[in-house]
Amino acid sequence: MKSQVTPWILKRFHRPAGKFQQTFHTPLDRLPVFVAALLAGSPPTTAGAVTLKAIGSTPHHLPRLLATYDLPQELLPELTITATGAQEVQALLVAALSDWLDFYFLPKPNRFLIYADHDEFTTIFSARKTAVSRIAAAMAVAGVADVPGFSRHT
Repeated sequence: MKSQVTPWILKRFHRPAGKFQQTFHTPLDRLPVFVAALLAGSPPTTAGAVTLKAIGSTPHHLPRLLATYDLPQELLPELTITATGAQEVQALLVAALSDWLDFYFLPKPNRFLIYADHDEFTTIFSARKTAVSRIAAAMAVAGVADVPGFSRHT
């Protein structure tokens, strides 16, 4: 795992992330199941990056995760944390979703983009309807509720 502050990276996410999207309530009490459903699909996620947009209240989970990798624990907007391997990616997403953060997550391979906010909403964006549909199906199996009619702009 590595981290770096990249000035202006948030501008990258202001471009349309795809015309298909679906938003889900983020179940804080079932984050491992939620993250597994987000990452379900083929091909499997081999890496991913979380880019912080805003920090709500004092975060605890993400700094603790960063400490286990001997990384700086100060969280700032435009900080990108990159994980490699399925276990690191899952741990990174669970930690980021556990704190009151607004962030983007871009997996590798790039099938979709996620925007999660401190209001416990997670939106999946993709240029392909099948990518969003696969995640929505995995969420339904996991018992995660979507937010009907909700539309978000990156």
